[in-house]
Order: sequence, then structure tokens, then C-alpha cells
Amino acid sequence: MKRSPLVVVFLIVFIDLIGFGIIIPLAPYLATHVGATPFEVGFLMSIYSLMQFIFAPFWGKLSDRVGRRPILLMSLLGSSIAHLIFAFSSQLWMLFLSRAFAGFFGANISTAMAYIADVTEEKDRSKGMGLIGAAFGLGFITGPALGGILSHYGMKIGETPPFGMGFSALGASAICFLNFLVAIKVLKESLAKGTPIKEKESRLLTIKRYIARPTLGFLIVLTFVSTFAFAHMESTLALFVKDLWDWDIIHASFAFAYVGLISVFTQGFLIRKLMPRYGEPRLLFFGLFLAAIGLAGIGFSHNVIQLIFSVTIMGLGMGLFNPSNLGSISLLAGIREQGAVMGVSQSFSALGRILGPASGGFIYEEAGVRFPFWIGAGVMFVGFLVLLRVYKKLPNSKLAHDPEKEKNKNYMTIGHYQFNNIIQNPVFYVLLDFRKENKNPVLLKYRKEVTLENYREALGEQPKDFAIVVVCEDGKISQQAAQELSDNGYINVVLLGGGTQSLKNS
Repeated sequence: MKRSPLVVVFLIVFIDLIGFGIIIPLAPYLATHVGATPFEVGFLMSIYSLMQFIFAPFWGKLSDRVGRRPILLMSLLGSSIAHLIFAFSSQLWMLFLSRAFAGFFGANISTAMAYIADVTEEKDRSKGMGLIGAAFGLGFITGPALGGILSHYGMKIGETPPFGMGFSALGASAICFLNFLVAIKVLKESLAKGTPIKEKESRLLTIKRYIARPTLGFLIVLTFVSTFAFAHMESTLALFVKDLWDWDIIHASFAFAYVGLISVFTQGFLIRKLMPRYGEPRLLFFGLFLAAIGLAGIGFSHNVIQLIFSVTIMGLGMGLFNPSNLGSISLLAGIREQGAVMGVSQSFSALGRILGPASGGFIYEEAGVRFPFWIGAGVMFVGFLVLLRVYKKLPNSKLAHDPEKEKNKNYMTIGHYQFNNIIQNPVFYVLLDFRKENKNPVLLKYRKEVTLENYREALGEQPKDFAIVVVCEDGKISQQAAQELSDNGYINVVLLGGGTQSLKNS
């Protein structure tokens, strides 16, 4: 993996999330000072995500056309301006204006994800996406911390909440602008020159096309489900600790900072250790289950110890789920549509952050202080049950990266995009097909049905440099055969990672 570009993109997303993070713990406390109703407080949290939902596909598709670098640079400068407006806001409409402006330029996350997809190999894709999650976590630490501590310090000087909030926003604005200047020098374009561009289509057709794909569409919808449920916590946790235990803004801010700390540890460190060993499907499964349990546990908490334990479980679950889900979506998308697919995915994530806070606030007021967490957990658990039905169809980068055999690996693992290029072009190769059943036929030229016992006979007297393509249902048998072929001196062996199951999912 290329380190330098990933670090720069990581910083871009991190700074973008600072502005979002400073609002979350402050909103309930700010409401009484600027005259906002509880609904207006929730909508203030939603306006940023509303703008992301509208513009994320636009930025993603534009980055496919003009490149990732200019879009990311523009987003940094725009975010700096938005935070500057926020710093000097003294009325509610000004706060709404600044957050809307930040959301418009904050819709760069899809571009950042496409950038990571450009500079990482498939086996490192989910680990690269983990950097996005780590940036979210760090923003969730830094934002609330600055929003709490600096606003408290600023209020002592200026005696008004807007002045105190300005300390955090000014800091975010300054950092964004400095990062913009640094990125001008160090951020390189990741999109290869001459990459063909698909014909323009409407936003609705783009969403419909990707949602209609088996497995890929489900994962995009699951992005909405998990974000919607998590937003119940974001919008009501400060109210929860304030109403039950009379916490002040400093304590509430550090509760959110702790959530971010768990997310950073999981997505910035733990995911890198677990992904090569277990792969995306298992971490998706286990992460969503933990997140549901932790979210429900917050609602059952009657003291700080129980709250800390539940928040830790929830943070670990979301930290495992998010990069695994993003990596799976990326693996199911073609190389020329990464920006568009990530744009659609982030639109659904933004939709969850639009509806989630409003839903959580309404449930909090109408049903009780514990119900937003229970209902959010229930929504996640429904997604978990559906995940069980498609579990075997999920892509798995682990199939392309076996640490135990990496030193002796002389074959190449390819994805469905490269595989389709091979079989649809008039090139000479031998295709060894280890599939036992062919219920969903895939057009394979020069196909030879073989077993591990007789595939050498199918090769005949082919020279050692002849191209050999190996395939099976799930990629496991073909991986074993490819290793044996490479051990026996064949130098042009490729296998389809994930098997023909990955073709059905694409």
C-alpha cells in the first residue's frame, strides 16, 4: 500500500469530521441559549448530512471525470470557510447556513474512498478503508473535546455560548486551511490518465442500478441501516446523561470522545490485524452483532460502569463493521466505478444521519429516554438477521491474501473485473473449472471441468509459460490448485478470488 497518499487522505477526512464532531455534544446545551426547540436542535445535526446526501454522488462522479485531487482540494478550502462562518455565528440561521455549507463541501468522503480504492490492491482494500473509519473516530474524539473544553473556556471570556463555540470552529477552520496548503504540495492524483468514463446518467438511475445488484445493493442498504441506528445514539446520548445523571457539557463531550477512542483503536489498529486472518464476511457479521448488543446495553445502563462497558462493546462493533462493509462494497464494484459506487454508499450513510437524529429525538421525547437505544439496536439486529441470508455471497479479500503462503506465492489473484476482461477477449489460455455445480451459468470459453486429481491431464503438454486461469465456486479449491501449479513451475497462473460466486454478486 502506498503510505503517503493514504496519510494525506486520512487527514482530509479527519479534519472534515472535526466540524461535525463539535456540534454533537453541544447541541442540547446550545438550544436554550439561542432559542432553538428540540426539533431544531435535531435538524441542526441533520442539515450537514442532508447536504452530504444530496451532493456525495455528484462529487464522486465528478472525481471519476476530473480526478480525485481537485475535488479533495476544493473540499478542504470549502470546509475551512464553513467553519469560519460557524465561528462567528450569533444566530440560529447562521449556524444552519454554516452547517449546510460544510455539508456541501464535506461530501468529499466518497472521493476519499475512491482515492483509497485507486492506490490499494484488492487484498488491502478493506484495511485502507479502515483509515476512513479511523479518521471518523479521531474526529469523534477531537471534535467533541474541542467543542466541550474550548467552549467552556471561551464562555468564561466572552460570556456567550456562540463565542465559546467559536474557539473550536476557528481551530477547525485554521487546520483545514493549513491542510489545504499542505495538500497542494503533497497530494498526487490517483486516477490513471486515459481511464474511460461512463456515459452520464441521472442520479436516480445510478442509485437504482447499484441497489439492484445482488449483495452490493444489500450492503449499500445496510450502510443506511447501521448509520440510522447509530445516529440514535449520537443525537440522544448527551440528553441521556444530562437528564439521568445531570452531566455538564465537559462530561458529555468526553463521553463522545471515548466512543471515538474505541473507534480509532478498532479501525486504525485492530482491523489491520484481524482482516487478513478472518476476512470481511466474518468481521461484518461479528461487528454488526456487537454493535447491536452494545447499543441496547446503553439503554439498560443504570450507572457509569454499565454505560462505559456498553459504549465499548458498541464502539468495537461499529469499528469492525464499517471498514469491512466499505471494503466489501469496493470489492464488488468495478475499477472504473469506484467513485460513483462510493458516492451512492455515502448518500445512504448520509440519509441515515439525516433521519436518525430526528427519529432518535422524537422517540426520546415521546417514548422515554431509553427507547432510542433499544429501537436502534433492534434496527441493527434486523440487518444482522438479513446478513445471515447473504453471508456466503460476500466477497472476501482473505482469499487473495494468505499470510502463510505469501512468501511462496507465484500465482496472481484477480477480481471479477479482470476475470471478465480475460474471458471476453480473444486471448489464448486454458481454463481449469473446478465447480461441482453450475446452477447459475457463467459464460466461460475453453472451459474444462476438472478435479484436483485429474487437472494435470487437462493441461496436457502446455509449456510452463502458457496462461492458465483457475476457477471454482468460492475460490478455495482453485487457490490450492494455483499454488500447486506455481510450485510445479507454471509462471502465468491466475485465479478468480472469491470464485464464480463473486461474478454472481457483481
